[in-house]
Amino acid sequence: MRSPIKQTATLAARVSEYTQDRRKQALILETADALRAEQRRVNDASIDSNASKWRYSVVRAKG
Repeated sequence: MRSPIKQTATLAARVSEYTQDRRKQALILETADALRAEQRRVNDASIDSNASKWRYSVVRAKG
């Protein structure tokens, strides 16, 4: 007959591995989010807010 203590210890080790994997994945996702946010800030800073004035000029009909 197996001891219930050993089974519990094995189960705890599995939960611990699962928890470690989930934390590692969460850290990877947080890092990726931070990198994307920084890249977005860099890209947004390079946008000329006045460019739309010149890009979309109004064409007047001859009357």
